[in-house]
Amino acid sequence: MAVEDLYSDLREIMLAYARRCLRDEEAAKDVVSESFLRLIQAEGSLRSKAPEVVRAYVFTILRNRIATPRRTTVPFEEWMAPMQEADEAEAVAYSARVPPEQLQQAIERLPEAERTPLLLFHFKRLSHKEIATAMGLSSLAVTMRLFRARRKLRAMLVPRDDQ
Repeated sequence: MAVEDLYSDLREIMLAYARRCLRDEEAAKDVVSESFLRLIQAEGSLRSKAPEVVRAYVFTILRNRIATPRRTTVPFEEWMAPMQEADEAEAVAYSARVPPEQLQQAIERLPEAERTPLLLFHFKRLSHKEIATAMGLSSLAVTMRLFRARRKLRAMLVPRDDQ
């Protein structure tokens, strides 16, 4: 059975189950999407399996995603911590003074190729490997894009005395 067919057949049932468990529409949509993403990643090993086995597998993924504690928002100070390659004290001291709106605007100004891994890593808490898989990149490419994104954000958010 093709993933598209499974998605058509199971999406509403899985969403209803996730909504009931999580009591949050967006979180429910997220876990259902993540479940199908994991199914797509495992599709090759499931080709010879019976449709009911694949359905059970995708529901198991969904139950596990629901049971996994959700890591959604991160305090700004914790998010800034990895940006301290050059000057740790400066980043930590400045983090408390950056309004969330200013951070959001700075992130939106980043190129898509750097913004996406940054958001997936810091706000969705995906690993470098998970981001690489989702974006079709190597882990090294994800690391480089995160480095460049942080460097650009620091330049936008942290004032320099020499300017």
